[in-house]
Amino acid sequence: MKNTLSIRTFRWMYRFTEDLFSHRRRYILFGILLAVISLGFTVLAGNAWVYFHTREEVISAFNPVVSTANYHTPKVEWARDPDTHGRKMEEETRRRITENYLSAWAEWNYYLRTGDTTGLPLYFQQEICKRIKQYKPEKINQFHFSDLTHFPQLHFYSADGQIVGFTDYSVATVGRRYNTQTTPFTPVHTEFNHQNKSVVMVLEDGFWKIRQWDNSICDKVLESKRPATSGNFINIDNQRFEYKNQVFDCRGINYYPQNSPWDMFGKNFSINTIRNDFRVIKSLNLNTVRIFVPFEDFGKGNVDMEMLSQMESLLDEAKLAELKVIVTLFDFNSDYRISNWSQTERQMEIVLETFTDREEIIAYDIKNEPDLDFRYSHRQDVLDWLSYMLKKARLYDSNHLFTIGWADPDNAHLLAGEVDFVSFHFYKDIKLLSSSIDQLKEKTGIQLLMLQEFGMSTFSAWWFPGSKTEQEQSDYYQQVLNILKEKEAMPFLSWTLYDFENVPGKVAGELPQHKLPQKKFGIINEKGKLKPAAEILKNHIIHE
Repeated sequence: MKNTLSIRTFRWMYRFTEDLFSHRRRYILFGILLAVISLGFTVLAGNAWVYFHTREEVISAFNPVVSTANYHTPKVEWARDPDTHGRKMEEETRRRITENYLSAWAEWNYYLRTGDTTGLPLYFQQEICKRIKQYKPEKINQFHFSDLTHFPQLHFYSADGQIVGFTDYSVATVGRRYNTQTTPFTPVHTEFNHQNKSVVMVLEDGFWKIRQWDNSICDKVLESKRPATSGNFINIDNQRFEYKNQVFDCRGINYYPQNSPWDMFGKNFSINTIRNDFRVIKSLNLNTVRIFVPFEDFGKGNVDMEMLSQMESLLDEAKLAELKVIVTLFDFNSDYRISNWSQTERQMEIVLETFTDREEIIAYDIKNEPDLDFRYSHRQDVLDWLSYMLKKARLYDSNHLFTIGWADPDNAHLLAGEVDFVSFHFYKDIKLLSSSIDQLKEKTGIQLLMLQEFGMSTFSAWWFPGSKTEQEQSDYYQQVLNILKEKEAMPFLSWTLYDFENVPGKVAGELPQHKLPQKKFGIINEKGKLKPAAEILKNHIIHE
């Protein structure tokens, strides 16, 4: 009986095994295998998300200097060392002291926001850590804080190179208190302060740590201001652009190369393409191009020097083509947290100071369509950041004009008193354009307005309700230009030069009804042929 049962069992297992690897069972096995792989990937991705989001800015105890340098880049300007008989500070030592000092500030900022003391012993001696920990944040994420500028002056450097003393003058800080009872948290109060810091640092275990860190009253606010230089820069007179004492009728276009839309700099940069495109733009009787500087790709607070050189080459080509340029900063940056302010300011400082003498530049647009970010960031956070950047921009560049490119004319009056001219975009019903301009003029008073973007897509598909023909696009252009002519020849920039074969998902999302129309806003099609709208632009007469 036992033998019979064993034989039957063996036969059943054999048939099951044979059937398991049959055509029918392969799909079951494949499904099980796919489920296991998917589960493993989900767990791995979840762990990775937790790891990288546990702290908003990861500060590694194993390599603290590198990690903080990526996001915490306040301005540091050392005063000239006093003439003493003490040991002279080596530049490499000064660099390391600066890096460790800023890392200490980064840890302090993080502690104020979260109450996390883990990183404090890396840059503060034990007694200072005890003092810091006595100041406990009231609630997690209630207070955001960051240092923005430092002006240290060396007072003491020991003969053995182990101790340094300096005063950090006019330390500029910004703090923002949030109401944690709302979802999301809403800003209650933002304040800017200046203070002096008396600092003593000692070298321990290869790092400079703070031994003394005392506050004192700042009786003189220090700022680095670059003076204006002589040159033929465009200015504003009687609500009109003026160049070389003559009215400059700005008529232009937003520009990306056809083969690298929203990704012009870096490996895709082609000076030959830009040179040819600028010739085309000039042949259309246009005189201005608007370009975009991507925040992350350009290096954030540590600007990529190669991309900066590429931008210089672009300006050279604009000069040869007799075109003026409006430069839009911080493209694709939507992080308005206090902790990101130093990165954005450093990038802006480097770009503005590099090109402050370039006469080809009409103006800098601080941010493209910041009002779209009201959906994701608190409105006041966005406005505070814009206002701060405008203020600092004028310190770094006294030659050029500044504006903000609002997506909706209903928002373009915001910060109108802080920009040189008001810029807005318009993609609504053409019947609303004239009244929108009138309402904006009423809100802003006597101030120059610019229609910085307008256009119509010629994307057409049987399933797309908004399909338009090239002739409809041409008619639309004609109507817009007629209205602008009636509004005292308002300056304009159309969107855009080319139709594109590819549009990145980050521009309009991946949904076809949003992404596909973005491909067809050009006045030149994919084959390089002018659409009728191009002829309307070319033949438009501003003054009869």
